[in-house]
Amino acid sequence: MEKIEFYNDGKYEKYNEINGMKQGKAVYYWGKNSDLTEKDENYGKIKEEFFYENGVKQGKAVIYFDQVKTKKIKEEFYYVDNVKQGEAYILYLDKFEKINYQNGKLTGKIWIYRINGKAEVRNADDIQSGFKSLKEILGIEEDKKEEFSEQEYKILKMEAEKIFKETAELYKQPEKLNSENNNVIPELFIKKWYLRYKEIKF
Repeated sequence: MEKIEFYNDGKYEKYNEINGMKQGKAVYYWGKNSDLTEKDENYGKIKEEFFYENGVKQGKAVIYFDQVKTKKIKEEFYYVDNVKQGEAYILYLDKFEKINYQNGKLTGKIWIYRINGKAEVRNADDIQSGFKSLKEILGIEEDKKEEFSEQEYKILKMEAEKIFKETAELYKQPEKLNSENNNVIPELFIKKWYLRYKEIKF
């Protein structure tokens, strides 16, 4: 039986309940208020899709973002006993990030590949340290980029462009672009991807 649970901050969750336990696919929505419905403009755009096993979040999950505010399209990751765990990726309007979670926290290297072909790698611990140098406060970027091999670049490029292509291909399948299946793919992303290869005219 499908149920809806509302929270005090205006967010709410749709899930299935079997024998008093949350089971199967669930969707968690971010809304301005608890009255957000399928008729509202933002319904289905900012959400998290995941799965329950015996009341516990397990397996693959996807978060769709407010692209105007965050420049992010989506994040795909995995739950293990309610906690983010293992390799994940974030797709932005112009780049792809491969990251890793350990017990719900970012750890290790963050691999970044941009639509224009440029790539870099950062350390998650440095980003999350909370310490801001004078240069950071003034908006001056410090050169803390790590080097990575040609083979690592090729692997990152292959992974990133696979995600870019899959996302862009949805543009050609409008029946899949709805709140039940996929977040609407932003036009800016489509233009950046296709114009790179001159495959489509706008």
